[in-house]
Amino acid sequence: MFVASAALVFSSVLPAAAREPAPFVPNDSFYHLSRAGLESMAVPQAWRVTQGDPRVVIAVVDSGVGSDPDLTPNLLPGFNAIDGGADTTDENGHGSEQAALIGAVLDNGRGAAGICGRCRILPVKVFGANGRAHVDTIARGIRWASEHGARVINLSFALVPGSAPSASLNDALASAVSRGITVVAGAGNSGSADPAANALAASNPQTIRVAAISAESHRLDGNSNRGAWVDVAASSELSSRGVGSASTGGTSAAAAAVSALSGLLLSCNHALTPAQIKDILVRTSTPYGVEVASGGEVDAYRAVLSSGCSEPVVAQPAKVNKLTVLIRGGGTVGRQPTGGLYEDGKVVTLHAKPRSGWHFDFWRGPCAGKRQTCRLAVTRPVTVTAVFSR
Repeated sequence: MFVASAALVFSSVLPAAAREPAPFVPNDSFYHLSRAGLESMAVPQAWRVTQGDPRVVIAVVDSGVGSDPDLTPNLLPGFNAIDGGADTTDENGHGSEQAALIGAVLDNGRGAAGICGRCRILPVKVFGANGRAHVDTIARGIRWASEHGARVINLSFALVPGSAPSASLNDALASAVSRGITVVAGAGNSGSADPAANALAASNPQTIRVAAISAESHRLDGNSNRGAWVDVAASSELSSRGVGSASTGGTSAAAAAVSALSGLLLSCNHALTPAQIKDILVRTSTPYGVEVASGGEVDAYRAVLSSGCSEPVVAQPAKVNKLTVLIRGGGTVGRQPTGGLYEDGKVVTLHAKPRSGWHFDFWRGPCAGKRQTCRLAVTRPVTVTAVFSR
């Protein structure tokens, strides 16, 4: 029995409505290609709370991961489950694309914007160039990832529709979850509600099964599998350009997004269990009445706040006060620091200088007396008058 990597499905998605707090907008050169999908899931708002943690390791069990400057800083040594070696060169491209969506370095001025762009990526190669693999190879890769530090395992593929569940694969998945590892699986791209459309996801309810949703219509993508056996939906309007192709799409991309979100939750709270992460993602989803258990699309901002992170502190604008200086007679008044508006409590020094033939008499207002120099703390809007006479 073989496994086929999920077919890539593309959808046109327009930017979602802005949410509070103000989004974090990274400077990655191809961020704009993923912006609609990320905004639909409130990822830019979640980035105000956390952008990931290097201690969180996300395994990408796929076709390998290529060496790219946008990924290398977050890339760990991996495993080739096909031959038992360490060469995880990606001959297909699919694995590199999912890795970029999950963990391309965020806000580095290049390439893609990884959703968990401070997390680490553990590449596990189970597919060759043709995008197919034996289930025992996949099980071997999952077990290796479980034993080498993974906190999340991403499975952006499906069993061939109609395939029976695999005992070896299911045992590996159960073992991973029992170790406290969150496993995320794409629901598959057959457009079906029949669990037989993807026995890998349907027969492993302890994993998080992900459908693909359009950020524009908030309906499931036409090719996405669906049904009560699917847990959540995530946007498929995401791009790995700069590392992989311009678009990925389908439940492959949706699963990668949820794996990255799981990484963000763990970055907030390392003690979260797989069941808790799944519960948070389901409970905080935005309800759109779609055919998945949560009824809607994952909401990254609400999810990270529910995981233990605090709301971002919104800086309040500093209070400023106006200092007005009036002059009666012939003279000038210098001030240090210069300007007219001062932060609350700022100490300002005023110096009265008479013109030729005039002399300084006195101050009116907060400044008083006949000394030419006055120092005052500006704690409210004030007016000071300098009086000169001949």
